[in-house]
Amino acid sequence: MPQELSPEWKQMLGTRYGDIHETLLHTFGNLTLSGYNAELGNLPFDQKRQKLSTSHIELNRWICDQPQWNEQTIQSRSVDLAEVAARLWVGPESFA
Repeated sequence: MPQELSPEWKQMLGTRYGDIHETLLHTFGNLTLSGYNAELGNLPFDQKRQKLSTSHIELNRWICDQPQWNEQTIQSRSVDLAEVAARLWVGPESFA
């Protein structure tokens, strides 16, 4: 989700786009590593996903598999990333 919401992004986020944008913009689930930040900017999600599909960063593969980028997707990714981080830093035995 970009810094500035275009009409396409507002439509994807739904009627609560302002609240969703304010709440989730800088969260773990909405951030990724990319060498194309300036290029990606405010592009619609389909175009961002297409550009990220050429990335060799495994972190971006999950994003490319999503049909849309909205509140539920961002929150789901946040949970998934937190679980991966916890397993890496704390160890898998903590989740048995």
